[in-house]
Amino acid sequence: MTYFENYHWNSAQGKPGGSIGLERSDGTIYGPWPVATRDGQGGVPNAYWFVMPNIILPAGDYTVFDSDPASWAHNANNGYRGMTTLK
Repeated sequence: MTYFENYHWNSAQGKPGGSIGLERSDGTIYGPWPVATRDGQGGVPNAYWFVMPNIILPAGDYTVFDSDPASWAHNANNGYRGMTTLK
C-alpha cells in the first residue's frame, strides 16, 4: 500500500488531522499513522487525511479505522460507511 486516504467533509468544516489505520480480519493492526491533510472540494480545510506508508499488506479482509469517525464523510449510497481510498 503506497497511499491511504480518508475524506473528512464534516459539513464543509473539515477537521484537523488525526490518524488512520487498518485492522486485518485476523486482528493484526497496521498503523495507526498520523496523517497529513489537504483541502477538499470547495476549499474545505483539512478534508483529505492521507498517509503514504509504502508497506506490503498480506491478502485478506481489512477494516479501516479513523481517529475521528464522527467527521469522516459518508452517505446513504455507501451504506453510511466512511469514504476511503487505498492504492
